[in-house]
Amino acid sequence: MASWVDPIDTETDPDAPLKSELAKRWDNNVIAALEGAPGAQRLALGAIEDITAGVSVRHSYTKLITSGAGLSYEFGFLQSGIIRFLGSRTVATTTSCVVTRYRNGVATSILSTGIAAPTADIDVLPFDILLIAWTTSGIDTTVTTNLQTNGENLWCANPTSTVGVTGNTFA
Repeated sequence: MASWVDPIDTETDPDAPLKSELAKRWDNNVIAALEGAPGAQRLALGAIEDITAGVSVRHSYTKLITSGAGLSYEFGFLQSGIIRFLGSRTVATTTSCVVTRYRNGVATSILSTGIAAPTADIDVLPFDILLIAWTTSGIDTTVTTNLQTNGENLWCANPTSTVGVTGNTFA
């Protein structure tokens, strides 16, 4: 991890020359700030890009559900904007999909359907959680959940979850 070094006033005065050691410290300070080094400035939540619904898959989760069983998981957001939910199933069965958004502990039903490819554009704020639930009866089926943006990266608020992000352009 890079170390944060506070700037020295005499090196940053209007008439002070720009020396390579100062430039190198500034370069290292950017890295230190992004790594969260002690004493470094912190990134504000508002600096993370907003999202808009689109066709770039940023989260994909596929799972086989056995007859009479279900699948339920959460995805938390760090960004504001609109996310596209797109679901699918492999076998024409009695399969239902329910999507609920939790904001400040309040549940809002977004989608409840039995169609083969449910879709919804959902407005989200930082720390909103989507609860995605699939159930099936009659026959085993594989379901897929995609969350899509218009090319923006997707920042997951619960990265220790069994679900994550894919296709982001940051390392």
